[in-house]
Amino acid sequence: YGFDLSALALFTLLSEARLPRKELAACYARVGEELLVAVAAATPAPPQQAAGSASSLSDILRGVRALLDALQRGGYLAAYAIDDGDADEGLWQQRSSLSSTRLTVTLTDSAALRAALLLNGRGVSPELARPLLSAFFASRGAEVTEQSDFFLDGEYRENPKEYRPTQQLLSFTIAPSGAPR
Repeated sequence: YGFDLSALALFTLLSEARLPRKELAACYARVGEELLVAVAAATPAPPQQAAGSASSLSDILRGVRALLDALQRGGYLAAYAIDDGDADEGLWQQRSSLSSTRLTVTLTDSAALRAALLLNGRGVSPELARPLLSAFFASRGAEVTEQSDFFLDGEYRENPKEYRPTQQLLSFTIAPSGAPR
């Protein structure tokens, strides 16, 4: 719980700073870039693509799995699942308005889950997987056009006061950088 408490304290300060949206987005981008560098230094990185070119969607998905595996091995999360049922390599390669792909990443018992729950609705989230994945997408020639998150309790409870989320769903819509929308 020490990490969770530290994340709560730091992101509470960020929440209370009430940064304009653009500055907050830049802050998360910097956090994501630094996390990506740190994770890449600790794990074998997928091969880099040529500068200015977009990775294939299958390469991006392999990289996402590798990053989440690293987070799981490091103890940041207990488990994860990726819903990539919307992925279509042919449409991705067209780089058209139809190239957008929705990915949903389910994180189970992440180290920042309780802090994220406490800060929910305050404009910030200490969930570090989101900026990490966003930075990874950008590094692979994909841009995040939409994102959202949800909390889930894996068990149905009749009494809503007994709601105990154990999972956080991170939903991303990504598209090749420069593709029309």
